[in-house]
Amino acid sequence: MAYIHLMESHFVILVLLFAILLDPISTRRLKASTSPHRRIRSYGSTIAMAAGGCLWIHFRIPWDPYWRSASGLNWWLPSALLVSAGMLYIVLQPAYKIWRMPELRKKTTLAFESLSFMLPQSWLERWTFALVCITAGVCEEYLFRGFVVDYFRRAPYDLPLAAAALASVILFGAGHMYQGVKGALSTVVMGFLFVILVLGFQSLWPAIVLHAMIDLRVLILIEPQ
Repeated sequence: MAYIHLMESHFVILVLLFAILLDPISTRRLKASTSPHRRIRSYGSTIAMAAGGCLWIHFRIPWDPYWRSASGLNWWLPSALLVSAGMLYIVLQPAYKIWRMPELRKKTTLAFESLSFMLPQSWLERWTFALVCITAGVCEEYLFRGFVVDYFRRAPYDLPLAAAALASVILFGAGHMYQGVKGALSTVVMGFLFVILVLGFQSLWPAIVLHAMIDLRVLILIEPQ
């Protein structure tokens, strides 16, 4: 049974790598498409693939939460508290500014111009995009900060936690290359910060909530059409 679980773990990683390699192609297709439903279809496929993959892992592949192996004083907790405060500021500060000065939303909308091909325009798209953000918060944390880190810590790799976390955030950043090199690098940094949250709070849930909030922040910053 352990051999079967190992093979299934390898298969999940291969699928993940395949999806990352195909992402530039799907991004180009989304940019070139003139269908009025292109974003809704993209959002739906993203939700289905992410949720399906996480459910498969949850019910088929046992993995150990690495943060539970720590004993004694949790030295990561102060850092996690600081990171969570910074992330809350990132979410709440622009929301407060736009609430005070709604005219700023035009400027922030222009700042996201390079990603306009995938960002929601209509109200239906905004509601669907909100589901994408929540799904990403849950599934990406479960996958990258949970399963992938544990995968690289187990045989045949047996990597130390720092190396396993590095491998997971590199994959996390590679999966966001549609944002450009700067966007992918900032995603790598965010990945490390989410690892700190998981180690500090010894749970995926704070990282899940903050991840979803950061993604949902886009709906505040861009104008509905």
